[in-house]
Amino acid sequence: EMVYISKLDSVEDGLEKERVIVEDVVKEQLKKLDVLIDEKNLEIKCKVNNNLEIWGDKKYLERAIWNLLINAIEYNHLDGFIKITIDRDQFKIENSGVKIGEDELPHVFDMFYTSDKSRNFSDKHMGLGLYLAKKIFELHNMSIVVANTEVGVEVRVTM
Repeated sequence: EMVYISKLDSVEDGLEKERVIVEDVVKEQLKKLDVLIDEKNLEIKCKVNNNLEIWGDKKYLERAIWNLLINAIEYNHLDGFIKITIDRDQFKIENSGVKIGEDELPHVFDMFYTSDKSRNFSDKHMGLGLYLAKKIFELHNMSIVVANTEVGVEVRVTM
């Protein structure tokens, strides 16, 4: 993970840009996560209102979206759901998992930050996933916000 972060620090001018369709990337990453989704018996809801296309580095965008989806799965409840909504200028990933403490929300993108241990279902979280996702999205002139919802947590990425 640290090597990946180091690469990001020096890649800004070297992004290999191409047309990236967010719906396609989301579906590709969900396929890679099928086993974990099945283990938790999660319902995946994907609503595409408008195609979101990004001129960017597909490899890095795949990594950022994978990080968001793996969090939505790992911090979710058994028999929960993940709702993905894609619009022309943003996409959202909401899960029915454990909410993040209000005092923790400002820190979720900090390097090595892991939330309250009651949310941490696994010792394998190093506190780099959201940090990396934010860094990648910022390289693509996008912003990312994490917020609690009535049923869980939502991540919103905006152009």
